[in-house]
Amino acid sequence: MQRSSNLTGYAAGLLASFFWGIHSVIIRHLTEQVISPYLIAGLRLYIGTLTLFLIIGIERLFHFKKKREPMKFTFNTFFWIAALSLGINFLFFQSGLQYTLASDANLIQNFSPVAVLIISTIFLTHRIKEIAPNKIFWTKVFQIVLIGSIGASLVLVNDSNNKIVSDDSKLFGDFLEFAGMIFFSVFVICSSEYSKIEKNIPSLDVTMVTLAVAALPVTLFVPFGELAKLNAQQWGEIIFIGVFSTGVAYWLWHIASKRLNVIPLTLNLVYIGIITVLSEVLFLHIALDWEFILGGVLMIIASVAAEIINLQAKGYNALRNGAQKDTEAGPLS
Repeated sequence: MQRSSNLTGYAAGLLASFFWGIHSVIIRHLTEQVISPYLIAGLRLYIGTLTLFLIIGIERLFHFKKKREPMKFTFNTFFWIAALSLGINFLFFQSGLQYTLASDANLIQNFSPVAVLIISTIFLTHRIKEIAPNKIFWTKVFQIVLIGSIGASLVLVNDSNNKIVSDDSKLFGDFLEFAGMIFFSVFVICSSEYSKIEKNIPSLDVTMVTLAVAALPVTLFVPFGELAKLNAQQWGEIIFIGVFSTGVAYWLWHIASKRLNVIPLTLNLVYIGIITVLSEVLFLHIALDWEFILGGVLMIIASVAAEIINLQAKGYNALRNGAQKDTEAGPLS
């Protein structure tokens, strides 16, 4: 039974990685056809939200045999910041793909676990002991940030595709992607804080409502007048990234996160990067140089290590808190 559950988790994680890995290449292809990145972002959020709504409805039809009282959704400060940050992330991510490579964009976005460590350490002072409970953990955090920073620098300076994307344009696009990654990191942090407060609300429901609210600020920038200019192929690509690379991908990630621990789950960052690079080589004919490959590997290593150290810190804190309770309770407990 456990093995079957793990296999389901691996399959769901890999499929989500495929959809996330290929979506930036599709968006890059659409922006090359002078389609507004804001139109892509808006339609993707609308379609993704609707897809999740349908998935949740179908799941409830099959799994809920008894009628249950509808759960009240709670909106707090962490939720609003998370949703707004996700919307801004979509704007920056899609905009950046006008100027830089899809592989750069995905590698930078997948660098978010390292940014989460840094931002949490600076702004969430009540979480510092959870992130780095002792000097050993602080040393590991510093090493991760250093490795990731070196990797990011190498990705930024690679210039083997100057004919496809000029250096100046690529640097601007990478800057937009970094800005988007920061907002995505804020989304991750606030979503985590929200889930710790509102533990009884299903996480998939939270994701759906977050996508819906994130679409609100994006809507302000959507040029709806350009809808009539889209041809059948372009509509097909936008629907694909809305349905599969947004709604279905989040649902698959939800399944994977319930069945796998953090280490195999985090390895999907590696798969996303590989799928993006292979897709770009095959469909957009980019070239790869040693700087990009080495930089990408270092960024992925840092991101995976950031997730692992987070798990280790949680385990350390759990053991320490358990030992303190045992001491307080006394030997007769």
